[in-house]
Amino acid sequence: MSYFKNKKKFISFQEVKEAACGRWDEIAQALCDSPELLAAIGHPNKHGACPVLGGKDGYRVDLDFVQNGGSYSNVESGFSDGFATLAWAIFESKDKRDQATVKNMVAEYLGVNPTSNYVPAAASKRSAPPATFTLSEREVVERKGKLNRFWAQALKLSRPEAARAIKYLESRGIKGDFYKSAPALRFHPSALYKNPMSGNLANTPAFIQMWTSSDGTPVNTHKILLSKVSVGKAELKKPKLMMKPTAKMAGGCVRIGEPAFGSLSVATGLETSLSVTEVTKQPCWATLNDTMLGCFVPPEDVNHLTVWADNDIPKNHHGKLVNSGVDAAYKLKERLSKERPEMKVVIKIPPDQGSDWNDYLVSGELNAFRR
Repeated sequence: MSYFKNKKKFISFQEVKEAACGRWDEIAQALCDSPELLAAIGHPNKHGACPVLGGKDGYRVDLDFVQNGGSYSNVESGFSDGFATLAWAIFESKDKRDQATVKNMVAEYLGVNPTSNYVPAAASKRSAPPATFTLSEREVVERKGKLNRFWAQALKLSRPEAARAIKYLESRGIKGDFYKSAPALRFHPSALYKNPMSGNLANTPAFIQMWTSSDGTPVNTHKILLSKVSVGKAELKKPKLMMKPTAKMAGGCVRIGEPAFGSLSVATGLETSLSVTEVTKQPCWATLNDTMLGCFVPPEDVNHLTVWADNDIPKNHHGKLVNSGVDAAYKLKERLSKERPEMKVVIKIPPDQGSDWNDYLVSGELNAFRR
């Protein structure tokens, strides 16, 4: 895709900034699609996972992010506007963080060009352009190469050498063998990751999952880093990491099994989705976070969807108590009621706050699944 290669038709930062004002949340989702960034946008001024370095509380977006796109990283300091934020979040290498390229990406998304009479955001309709994921051809090729190499190094779960991943799942109460042949699940014996504290590279075993877009195209890989000294996750603040996607992730998920007779289940966590299948024997896909659950797109042949929500402990967000797991489930149901009115959507919520469905599998309270 070309980004305004005709240098005679220059578009200034100020032009694009004025057009983007009030729409940086929409722009960030369309151009970056980082789960960590999307989560931060949903909770402005609250520290959370960093889109680049991981961890739990090293990053936040400004209270007025929607207006100016500014954010802050504990490690790399502040980003004054959306151009700086996206240049940092989109491009892996520091030498590629070109804000002019981001400016052109934003301009193309918003339809701003030297001859367009765009309307400033204060008077514009937020629903105007459809969301598109935009990367340079070179960046897509580089990301695909990394994802393909990493996936090729991993082993199918049916292989004896993948026993470490099996032990992890067994420690979470998942003891059936239904998932061992799932094409979207693999074990990597030595996955590289960047230590969020030191910045140094290290390696550890990992249980990995393939993320596919809503049309079934593989676009990313998710890693659950495993401990070298126990059967659980690695002793890190953030043992679950997402690689850089090659296309838009919104609407997609980790697919485990196929819909049966028009019915499908979906949950947030990978362990939760496997727990649901363990008990119900029905396929359950995983969106990995609440933001992605809210924008999940079921296949066209699905007419009955069961959403296995997390019952999170409500948190105060601008004076309002928010249960992010339950809210995401109802957001999905409300959207599908408009987009797919013929579809029946059922929401299942664990009885106790602060719990998910894997907790009930581990505790042996299987009757809760049938209520």
